[in-house]
Amino acid sequence: MIVIGALLTLILAGLGPGFGILIVKNLTSMTEARYLEESVTQAVKPWVIMMISLAFLAFLAKAFVQFFFTFITENVTFGVRRDLYKAIMSKHIGWHDNKNHSSGNMTAILASEVQLLNGAGSEALVVMAESTGAILLGLAFGFYFSWQMTVCCLAIVPLLMISTVITTKANKAKYFEDADEKVAN
Repeated sequence: MIVIGALLTLILAGLGPGFGILIVKNLTSMTEARYLEESVTQAVKPWVIMMISLAFLAFLAKAFVQFFFTFITENVTFGVRRDLYKAIMSKHIGWHDNKNHSSGNMTAILASEVQLLNGAGSEALVVMAESTGAILLGLAFGFYFSWQMTVCCLAIVPLLMISTVITTKANKAKYFEDADEKVAN
């Protein structure tokens, strides 16, 4: 299950850069057709069909990736609940007399706290895997098509990160300033 989910995540990650390539091919075909005074519709038709096919593939891949990772995290959550329940049941009888260890508290932990594992696992894991794969495949495509342009883009990344940090700090300061004004009024 994990292997299938990982392979589908790689396919899904490659679709983003793949769409980029198809968009460029589509625009190139449109420009060439207009320059050669040919039918633009006929020139872009194969690229549009490929884009529609990729969109359908993205739909299927996303659905199956969610299914597989949700299945995996549900099994992990079930295992944690089972192990926690066994640990609670094997405690000394005096341990249960403490009000912090009441059945209501233990039930709440089994029901809600362990459920956090499920949300963190399935949602965050899929997004991280897909994003990492898209970045790596995008870089691979970039180096394949134009390594000079890719190196220039990578050189700009630190500047983008610095500007993002500055913007985030400025927005946070503005948010707290506005909140202080509302409280004061």
